[in-house]
Order: sequence, then structure tokens, then C-alpha cells
Amino acid sequence: MKKLFGIVLIAVCFGLCAFTCDESDDGDVVTEFSPITSTTLPDEGKVNQSIEFVITHRGSNGCAQYSHNKTVTKGRDVFVTFFNSYKKDSFCTYALTTLETSYSYKPSAVGEYTFHFKQEDGKYQEEKITISE
Repeated sequence: MKKLFGIVLIAVCFGLCAFTCDESDDGDVVTEFSPITSTTLPDEGKVNQSIEFVITHRGSNGCAQYSHNKTVTKGRDVFVTFFNSYKKDSFCTYALTTLETSYSYKPSAVGEYTFHFKQEDGKYQEEKITISE
């Protein structure tokens, strides 16, 4: 009987750990808007070739990390918004952090493109690049 109780106890402990010790659970991750503060967008580029540059954006605390970006293209206007994330229950400093992230864009036509980088309060920093053949 003691042996059966021991086996059942081990099985219950194993089962509890399998459901509560999952490190890949993203349910407690907070994702939020990350204001863009500056870029290294070049003045010119080539059509159908990726333009690669660095975007500096702000995290809301010491644990903030780049999460993803949203790019919307309307003609030759390119709207770029960045997001950061951090674990909800992490012990983080309240200091704002500066994050630098590589970004690339591949223009599909010749002409002048205007990039609109989203900042705080819904405002945009606008920068232009000339795309040639």
C-alpha cells in the first residue's frame, strides 16, 4: 500500500510540474508601443534593393526588449511603428531604456519616399529618401 501511495504521489507531482513549469508560456508578456527617437535612414537607395538602417526607440522600463514592428506602405509613404515587450511580473528598473534595432525596407519603385516614424502622442518624425534605378 505504501508503495502504491508513493507511485501515485510521484505521478501527481510530475503532472503538476508538467502543467506549471512551462517556461515557454507567453501569457504574462506585456507588449506595448515603443516611440521612435531617431534613425540612420540614408539619403538615397536603389529600387528593389533593401535599405538597411538602425532605428533608435524607447523602452518603458529596464526589461524592455524589441518585440516587432508594423510597417504600412501607402504609395511612397511608409509608416513605421515599433513595439517592445517585457515579462509582466519581472523586477525591472523604472528607467526608460534606449533600444537600437536594425530595420530594412525594399522600395519597389523609383522616386522620393517619405518615412513616417511614429513617436509619442501619435506624432510622426518624417524623413525622405530618394530611390533611383
